[in-house]
Amino acid sequence: MNVLQRWMMRRKMPTAECVRVAEVVQQYLDGEGTAAEALRVERHLDECTTCGLEADALQALKEAVRRHGERDAEAREQLREFAERLARGDIDPVDKTV
Repeated sequence: MNVLQRWMMRRKMPTAECVRVAEVVQQYLDGEGTAAEALRVERHLDECTTCGLEADALQALKEAVRRHGERDAEAREQLREFAERLARGDIDPVDKTV
């Protein structure tokens, strides 16, 4: 049995509160919802290791997607600038060193 299988066997069954938190954790991580709801989610994530780890993983995934999107924006900007330079004649379209 590998580490993941052992962890899955030890993973506790979700409580009713785990289910309620799972329904709103995305909004919580996005800073949406009421203050009372945010407090309830924070308390649960602090107390429930499983839900806390899952929320941390979801947050890390959201940040990775955001970073990837920023790189795409940078690449689009560089391409736009290149196209403008090409249109102005600043770049020789035959020059393969550019």
